[in-house]
Amino acid sequence: MMEHAAVVLQKLISYSLTALGKGELKVSSFTSKLRSFNRTELAALVFYIASGVVLLVCLPLTGYAPQLGLLGILSIIVAYGVFTKRVWAPWIIFILFVAATTFSLYTLVVAGFSNLLLGISMVAYVVLTWVFTIYLLLIRRKP
Repeated sequence: MMEHAAVVLQKLISYSLTALGKGELKVSSFTSKLRSFNRTELAALVFYIASGVVLLVCLPLTGYAPQLGLLGILSIIVAYGVFTKRVWAPWIIFILFVAATTFSLYTLVVAGFSNLLLGISMVAYVVLTWVFTIYLLLIRRKP
């Protein structure tokens, strides 16, 4: 499934770059970089990008709560750092891990499960954050 998504993404970028007259060089380097990741790393990338976008989209709905903006921006920065295999990525992953865990557990304590959708989404967010942090910091091979 991830391979199919990478092919669709490659075609979309290829058509866009061809329409702009930029050529095939950037697409081939992007897809070769995507193929260097295993499925778990791709899932972590998708999780961090998706959670960052969702948190930033929810920002106006919550009265511009600064913690949502911070978590959204940190999630997108983590996705970029993991994708480009930056040296500083593990530090940002750890900072996001602490911030996301604190935010999620605080929200669960304050709101409880009075809002079932919020409670379930916070539990899922914190569990996925823990899983991908453990994988990226402890299990993944170093580049």
